[in-house]
Amino acid sequence: VAIRVLRPELAADPARLERWLAAARMQASLGGTGIVAVLDVRTTDGLACCVMPLVLGASLGALHELGEQWPVDQVRWLLMRAGDALVRLHGAGVVHGALVANT
Repeated sequence: VAIRVLRPELAADPARLERWLAAARMQASLGGTGIVAVLDVRTTDGLACCVMPLVLGASLGALHELGEQWPVDQVRWLLMRAGDALVRLHGAGVVHGALVANT
């Protein structure tokens, strides 16, 4: 599994903590292609954490650094899957904080 933890200084802000927990719970209710399942969401001892399956593989940034050109069809497929997942998240009121190639 992978455990995502909200930094303690951020979790100390009740409004930020509630938004983070609400977003994690919403993600747990969505699931499906392109969205990592959330197995558990909890707070304990001042920490907020979200437990998810560990997703293995290279980041897009690491793949890009190999210097190989990707076929257009593969790039289109990847962007469509990511776009579909973002549409589902946004439709549920979850706004992804950052889209970066190295995660």
